[in-house]
Amino acid sequence: MAYENYCISCFQEKTSGAFCPHCGFEEPQERKHALLPARTVLRERYLIGEVLLHDRSSISYKAFDLQKKEIVEVQEYFPRQMTYRETDGLQIRAVSPKFEEPFAADVQKVYDSGKRMLHLQDCEQVIHVFDVFTENSTVYVVSEYLEGMRLSGYLESCGGTLDLDTALSVLLPVLDGLQRIHSEGLVHRGITPDTILLTADNRIKIIQFQSLKEGSPYQENQMTVHYSPGYAPAEQYMSHSRYGAFTDVYAAGAVLYRMLMGAIPPDAIARSSGNSALDMPPEIPEHVRLAVEKAMEPDDQMRFKTAAEFKQTLLGQKTITDVGGEIHKVRQRKEMRIVIFLSVVLAVLIAALIYMILNEFL
Repeated sequence: MAYENYCISCFQEKTSGAFCPHCGFEEPQERKHALLPARTVLRERYLIGEVLLHDRSSISYKAFDLQKKEIVEVQEYFPRQMTYRETDGLQIRAVSPKFEEPFAADVQKVYDSGKRMLHLQDCEQVIHVFDVFTENSTVYVVSEYLEGMRLSGYLESCGGTLDLDTALSVLLPVLDGLQRIHSEGLVHRGITPDTILLTADNRIKIIQFQSLKEGSPYQENQMTVHYSPGYAPAEQYMSHSRYGAFTDVYAAGAVLYRMLMGAIPPDAIARSSGNSALDMPPEIPEHVRLAVEKAMEPDDQMRFKTAAEFKQTLLGQKTITDVGGEIHKVRQRKEMRIVIFLSVVLAVLIAALIYMILNEFL
């Protein structure tokens, strides 16, 4: 193998052995079969290195661009619930024939959405995507490699919570990035503390786009379901549902809740079927509490329509009415429409019954 002596972390040549004298990285003796083999070359260009993140939907690798001579990140779409890797260590296949068509459709959708991410290289709050291609029966997204710490790790290092000013200093750039993503007609669908990176040079970046999807409130989400409990709204639990910018707004509100409260928010499905109120301490300013409640409203029609609107409210530039009262009125109107509908149906049934009785006896 041409690159067998390359370190899979810094990509400098080293002598044989697991330890790299240049960066100190010690290569594991074994690598799980689900992962691409170390030093695989994709597209005759990207040398695969260490694993950065492995979740239910994708695997992210540190890699080396052999053309540009720079380190990049390569994200491989690999939804574990319906695919597996062949014994050759490369090809990804559906676990059964019934998943072949959905997987192929998802690969195409991720590819198309990734291509549109190429238009966002001017946005500082979003990780820059350089290349998108298909290989090994799946899709790969190549983006800039950034040193830093994910928000989840930062929260752990801080004891679990952040003060309001610090939390907003993290979330507001995220909302700017989401607004730009949405301007391209895309929805991230995976905003959590694990997909927000605090870079070594103190920037905030949205990362991990394995669930990226073209979005419209008038389209149905027919892509394979991906969600993170506590951060995903109810519509992400279903394969056929409305989705749009409001889907990411819910997740952003949940991230702010996590930073302030030190706990993952209550599950969206449970909140949809019961009391949807959020328990937040009185020291949190009322306009922030109301903004979080509106962002995380289970009824997507009651949420902020844009990330920019959420940001304006958090900054006190836009006021909102009491969320609970507003939602109660909307629910009353919905209930009234249901009552009217059922009354009409009952009247029709009674009329039909009377007609049948009259025909029987006359």
